[in-house]
Amino acid sequence: MMLFLASIVFGGAWWLGLYLLARDVRKPILRRAGLGLAAYALAVAAGLLRDVVPSPQQALFARLQTFLVFVPALLWTGATLLLLPESPEPSLVGRERLDRLWRLGLGPLGLGTLALAAGGALPGTAPGEPAYLLLAALVLLPLGGCLALLLRARRAIRPGGVVGLASVATLFFALGMALLLFPLGLLAQEWALLAIGLDLALLGLAVAAWDAFEEGEVLRRDMLRSLLGAAGAALLFGGQVALVIAAGAAGQAPMVALLLATIAAAIAAHAFGRGAQRLLARRPFARGPGGCRPRPHS
Repeated sequence: MMLFLASIVFGGAWWLGLYLLARDVRKPILRRAGLGLAAYALAVAAGLLRDVVPSPQQALFARLQTFLVFVPALLWTGATLLLLPESPEPSLVGRERLDRLWRLGLGPLGLGTLALAAGGALPGTAPGEPAYLLLAALVLLPLGGCLALLLRARRAIRPGGVVGLASVATLFFALGMALLLFPLGLLAQEWALLAIGLDLALLGLAVAAWDAFEEGEVLRRDMLRSLLGAAGAALLFGGQVALVIAAGAAGQAPMVALLLATIAAAIAAHAFGRGAQRLLARRPFARGPGGCRPRPHS
């Protein structure tokens, strides 16, 4: 049961991340938010695989999951900064300066450190050890600072509902991260990780609403159409693997990996299908001698 629930959470986070990227990957706020959701989905996948792989490989997947959980918080800090309005006074630190600090400092430093830690190149990064606590502080403190800045600038952010949604989601996301990184025995790690997915979904919705407002678009219909299409594709292809697992292959690592890969591929094909068609239509062979040309009117 936990496998199928976590697979739904994995698919939902993966879809929302790719949906944001497909809207316009050139926009930093969409790119950071989308990659953060994708990293969370990969953390869920690593946790599922950790429970079914042979014992020698469990430590590797546990380490990957531990540090993949840090990545969404780091990327969401950079995305949240872009929701802030630019300061009208040059003497104050505004959005552009904070974004430059994240882009040239905190972001690359944090991601590089996490990559080294996930690969086992840094000592003392096991949960509870000093380097681990330092990484947690590096990720959580800027996220808390972003929450304070959002609340301070709430009247200047448009549309108005975005700041409330983003603030609540950021607060619960930070609390969920703290509970996951410093467990107090109140909630199992698996449930804490799944709860963080709801907070990330709210943050993703806030970013999508902000971008739709900036572009003058209606978000609800487009997002619902994308969600239903992605869910249908994932159910059509991933459902077949899920039936095989339910029939008796629940503990086999290859089947779990196949289930996750099938869901991910089906959602990605749906999310980027329209963009891929437009890209292929502009390729040289589309304009070649054998290509399709409009029929002249008689």
